[in-house]
Amino acid sequence: MSIYDELIQEGIEKGKAEGVAEGMQKGIEKTILNAFDNGISFDIIRMITGESDEKIRDVLKKNGRGY
Repeated sequence: MSIYDELIQEGIEKGKAEGVAEGMQKGIEKTILNAFDNGISFDIIRMITGESDEKIRDVLKKNGRGY
């Protein structure tokens, strides 16, 4: 494999990893918002997502849900 091919492959792998990480983050944010909108308590949202209080508050605030 040439250096060019190796760099292309490395870029593809990095892009996939970043895409997966971004997708997971969006999924967690959607879970936080859906849970909050359905009246699930803050403590249970924290248990479900494994996120910190600060992260949950940031997501809710960023999306106009208070906190």
